[in-house]
Amino acid sequence: MKMISASKRFERTAGALLPIFSLPGDYGIGVLGKEAKAFADFLVSAGLHVWQVLPTVHAGAGNSPYSGVSAFAGDPNYIDPEALFEQGLITEDELASARYVKALHKVDYEWLDAHRPALWKRAFSRITPEIRAEINQFQEENAYWLEDYALFMTCKEKELEVKSKSLLTEPQIQALKSDDIYSYYCFLQYEFYREWTLLKEYCEDKGIGLVGDLPIYVSQDSCDVWANPEIFLLDDDLEPIGIAGTPPDYFSEDGQCWGNPLYDWSRMEEDGYGWWIDRIAFHLNYNDAMRIDHFRGFEKYWYIPADEPNAKKGYWETGPGLKLFELYEQKYGPAPIIAEDLGTVDENFFKFMAKSGYPGMRVMQFAFDGSNTMHLPHNYVHHTVAYTGTHDNNTTLGWIWEASQGERERAINYCNIPISHWGEGGPHSPVCQSFLRTLYQSVANIVIAPLQDFCGFGADTRTNIPGEALHNWNFRFTRENIRSIDRDFLNKLCETYHRNHEFRFYSEDQD
Repeated sequence: MKMISASKRFERTAGALLPIFSLPGDYGIGVLGKEAKAFADFLVSAGLHVWQVLPTVHAGAGNSPYSGVSAFAGDPNYIDPEALFEQGLITEDELASARYVKALHKVDYEWLDAHRPALWKRAFSRITPEIRAEINQFQEENAYWLEDYALFMTCKEKELEVKSKSLLTEPQIQALKSDDIYSYYCFLQYEFYREWTLLKEYCEDKGIGLVGDLPIYVSQDSCDVWANPEIFLLDDDLEPIGIAGTPPDYFSEDGQCWGNPLYDWSRMEEDGYGWWIDRIAFHLNYNDAMRIDHFRGFEKYWYIPADEPNAKKGYWETGPGLKLFELYEQKYGPAPIIAEDLGTVDENFFKFMAKSGYPGMRVMQFAFDGSNTMHLPHNYVHHTVAYTGTHDNNTTLGWIWEASQGERERAINYCNIPISHWGEGGPHSPVCQSFLRTLYQSVANIVIAPLQDFCGFGADTRTNIPGEALHNWNFRFTRENIRSIDRDFLNKLCETYHRNHEFRFYSEDQD
């Protein structure tokens, strides 16, 4: 079997990383409405043509988008209350009650959990026959994942302690599918993907590529494990015998113990990795490209015995390699995938990446340890997506404040940061603008920065601190924050370094 994807390429361009939950707005969390479209307008006005998001799946434990309730289902919190009002599904008073006027820079998940479901259920109670017909069509087209998700959520809401779908009888399944709760969860997914499709079409009209994010693993408490326990490494009680994570590295001296169940790759191979191929195809239907998190796990993965307190005593196991991607591309053609290849890597993994044909990632914050590392911009190659930092990093301003003296001096010299102003923040922050200029000068086909770096924000605005369970995934921007960004500076960078191209993915077989 031969890979067909070595010819995959992305146009030279630039963009921003902004999770949907971080969008500004009036409803307690970012939603898929006018503020999302306004952000697309901002990108164009700044000369940018890539919008990278974090996973948009229904978030699970700790509100983490990397610990979803489903590998397919969208997060209902992103449904726009104004879209429900425009369809006549909620009243003006109900729309007003959905507004949140407290801390504008933080998502209040407790408030959302207490108030939003009642709004959705009122909207569901008023769906018209026309909407019902559209929901039915959506259910038919997505039955391969939607049925399991809606059954799983129905069991949860009805407090039915059923550890696996296989423990339900056929009459029980049919009874659950006839319940209004089941139909309600199908409605939420219909509405989420209706709104997402409208946003994607809006971005396409603007020449913006939406880059999604696909976590390699799923949560133990997910409909995927509940409905498909046979494709995971579980014991007779359906508990994990090994869990996912990473060895000790830059982020954590104990390694990272994620807690996700590991795949039974041998069992998955028996049906041609059908679950994975369906998953990739589904999300590429709703995004222009997908970043696959922890791509290393397909070559080798860190196996942590489930009874270990941390990741130190884990060990490497061989993954499926490129087989599932070869099968995917035989069926669908070259895939616009960005492979997250950070962390512990070796020569075998570099060969694995080269064979895949997928671009990897480079991060400037990793560049200044004193070695001639691949993260230094002069070592980039064209077929790369390069970042100032990712959602797991500090902001650039926060990083330089917390860096060692040696790292700070090397960054100041390399990026020509004005030495007397290196610590200043704001939209004209010298360190942020110098990092951006250095990044844009590189040969990397795509360069991306978290929106915090365009604003010159500090460490208190970072999206996630790996290994810490609390206070993550909740930072939000205000409209004023985005208006304050120096668009002229970004436009000039894109023009000077020829990054003012619309998003495009292509292969050598195409013009």
